[in-house]
Amino acid sequence: MWKQDVFRGYAEELGLDMATFDAALADPEVAGRVCDDQRDGLGLGVRGTPTLLVDGEMIRVPGFYREFKALIEDRLDG
Repeated sequence: MWKQDVFRGYAEELGLDMATFDAALADPEVAGRVCDDQRDGLGLGVRGTPTLLVDGEMIRVPGFYREFKALIEDRLDG
């Protein structure tokens, strides 16, 4: 399961409405969407953040900016 305390801490740091955040956090539908996203990410080989995929091609760090720029330019040219 995902790390609720970590994300709650991020929400507090961002100044989000914590009552609304906590309601969403307790909502089984929201939890289901988070689990679905996590499953999809793992299926694509995502092991952490940040991770970007362009047309299914993963951009890895180091070289993140260079690879991302090259992929975008390639897609724009082609």
